[in-house]
Amino acid sequence: LFKSYFIYIHNKIRKMENPDEKLSLDDDKVDKVDETVKIKVGNTEVNINLEKAKEFSGMVRTALSDDTKEKELELNELLIDGKTLTLIAEYINMHNTPPIIISAPLNSTKMADVTNEEDAEFIDRFGDDTTKLYNLISAANYLDMKSLLHLCCAKVASLIKGKPLEKIKEIL
Repeated sequence: LFKSYFIYIHNKIRKMENPDEKLSLDDDKVDKVDETVKIKVGNTEVNINLEKAKEFSGMVRTALSDDTKEKELELNELLIDGKTLTLIAEYINMHNTPPIIISAPLNSTKMADVTNEEDAEFIDRFGDDTTKLYNLISAANYLDMKSLLHLCCAKVASLIKGKPLEKIKEIL
């Protein structure tokens, strides 16, 4: 009840400051807008918006549930490296929309045809570097990030689509 009242008062104040802004009573993100989670692996440390991290990663959502005061997460170095963690943080932070899941089978080998523009630009940077893609796939699976997992797998599928068996063996 107190939280609802706080949100109501906070929204009233915001409404006075900006009359064109639409607000609601269930706007419970009032005190979570700038909250971040610190994720560490080895010597690498990244800060990610807490709400986005929970939206994209099932593991973060489970580890940092609403009743947990902890806003720091340390990951297993055997399952994810620092460079991959930095890429994952970049992937989460670049999104201003909810994650999307790519449908299968792929209609095209061009990532821009099967996903949104920001995801296509992110994944196309890796080109044919399957090592980075496989590291991302492993990390996305570990962090339970379905959208990134599907994006990386779709990229690998686009690399092998229509290729002869010998070329597919090289890629895989």
